[in-house]
Amino acid sequence: MKVDAIVADARKALSSGHSVVIGLQSTGEAAAAALNLEPGAYAGWVSSARRTILGFLESHFPRSAGGGGDDEMYASLVKEANALPLPNNFIDTILDALGGPKQVAEMTGRKGRVVRDATGVPRYELRAGGDGGGDAMVHRPARLVRMRSPKVI
Repeated sequence: MKVDAIVADARKALSSGHSVVIGLQSTGEAAAAALNLEPGAYAGWVSSARRTILGFLESHFPRSAGGGGDDEMYASLVKEANALPLPNNFIDTILDALGGPKQVAEMTGRKGRVVRDATGVPRYELRAGGDGGGDAMVHRPARLVRMRSPKVI
């Protein structure tokens, strides 16, 4: 993904007086869900790529019930995966780079996102009331707000 290029193109369009619409194939919400994040908790930026690697290791790497060499190798691979310089969740990165939720109207069905709080610390927050009402409940209020919003992204 070319997140930096997307952000640069969006800024160029905005500076020319245009609105910006960015279409994505996935929101990466599964990575945040796998971490069982709680609203308000310090989350740091979530990496979908890291979550994919760790999920693969959890599902496909043999481990014994009594410990041993396989468990040590698994722990070593997890440690290496956690140390990799992988990109953060692309939608949260784009949202942050373009001014956060106060500037960007997010039209997705995801229930939560990582945003900077007033002190600049990335924290997980629920969207659209976060009542777990499903995609339609998240998407509909966002759509209605977007229709009345001055946001151009």
